Amino acid sequence: MVFGSLYQQSKDVVVTVNPLTTQIVLQQGASDTNVLVGYVSVVANRPTSISSLDVSFMGAQQLDIRAGVGPSGTLYSVDKKCANLTQQLVRTDSPLITKVVSLGLARVTSRTAISDAVMSPPPEREDNTLDEQLNSDVLMPGEYRFAFEFTLPASLPASVGSQLGGVSYRLTAALAHKSWFHSRTWAKPVSIEVFQAPPLQGGGTGALANPATDSLLGYPSLSTLTSTPLLFETQVDGRCNSNKLKVSVYSPNSSRALFLDTMVKLQVYATQHGQAKIELLEFSVALHECITHTVSGAKQTTRRVVTESSLCPRSKSSVSGFTGALDPQTIDALGESFGELPSVGSLDLLLPSKAYLAGSGERKYVQPSSRSPMFAVSHMLHVAVSVREGDCAKPSRVSFSSPVIVLPEVLSRGGSQVAVASLPCYCNIANDVVLASSASSTICGAGESIAHANPPEYTTAACE
Repeated sequence: MVFGSLYQQSKDVVVTVNPLTTQIVLQQGASDTNVLVGYVSVVANRPTSISSLDVSFMGAQQLDIRAGVGPSGTLYSVDKKCANLTQQLVRTDSPLITKVVSLGLARVTSRTAISDAVMSPPPEREDNTLDEQLNSDVLMPGEYRFAFEFTLPASLPASVGSQLGGVSYRLTAALAHKSWFHSRTWAKPVSIEVFQAPPLQGGGTGALANPATDSLLGYPSLSTLTSTPLLFETQVDGRCNSNKLKVSVYSPNSSRALFLDTMVKLQVYATQHGQAKIELLEFSVALHECITHTVSGAKQTTRRVVTESSLCPRSKSSVSGFTGALDPQTIDALGESFGELPSVGSLDLLLPSKAYLAGSGERKYVQPSSRSPMFAVSHMLHVAVSVREGDCAKPSRVSFSSPVIVLPEVLSRGGSQVAVASLPCYCNIANDVVLASSASSTICGAGESIAHANPPEYTTAACE
């Protein structure tokens, strides 16, 4: 990265930068909410003469990719800033004028210093200097807090981490001294994560496109994403008889919009004609991350599994895993809502963010879906189910894949502004109805496959 090491402190004065939050979600067309606020703390341990105090928000993007194979391949390298905002909180007008002025939103709060000899210091007392200007360029011992506020452009690229590069942001502050021996004190940089968000309403691509409300990301609206059920369905011809087998995977607590640091619950349902029982051999799900890196004249894509979960009922036990399948008559009796039907298996999938795993040593984390001219992060959810009918020797394996959008956890707190996915109808197998999503089913050992419908157009940025 282009960021260098600027952190420098002294025993006489300590400078720290304290943002209200380290995660910023950029709302399209809402500049009043795209703000980063906080304060810079200056703790003077002895009388200190200062000339200025600045706070800076900086972003950098770096990428190294090679077009072509072997020595003849061309290396494309980008290492540049994508944000460089500075706010001057304190300055002295000239060497002859010692009055320190606060600019704009830069206000100062002075708090009395506490002696190191006190083992259990009392609560700090606020004096009457709140929102007052300093009257001298000499800071007497104590703590001084200077507020800041940055309005961030909605077009900033989202924070991205990749094997080939990434986008990162940081916040720091610098205090200039009136001293030949110690000219400047830097605060330790604070990392800031920048996320992108779809609009709350409207938007979309393909059949749902609305140019007037589409976001810069090409996402559908948040209400559209969160009201679309996470549902996979397909039918398989029975391996040992002519009865059709229907397999469905449904999430009762998630939609096509998945949120970081949450647990996605997935349940598998099975329906068939006839009386044979069904054995669930395997139920697994994996979230794949696809990052497309683009520079002038070159493009490269990386893929990896960022989180996964599996349920293998018979992998460690000899206990029979036979489960009674639901027949059409049972569905008619119970109703066709997934909330009323018993599942034959369920599992949970955690989507841990980088912050969630901080300090754990785990390097595999999930980052939000995003788009920028240099980096495009998309996600694909893969589900696999393996079942066997009765005493049939060969199981049937069904797999599903569908694009999903991963969003910051903070967007899941939208309350009434965010629609909730309605509970879908299971649909009686006798009606021979197959619902959304791409899917393929294969009879294990036979090599036969069945093609199904493509995923809906509004699920964007799928790995090619």
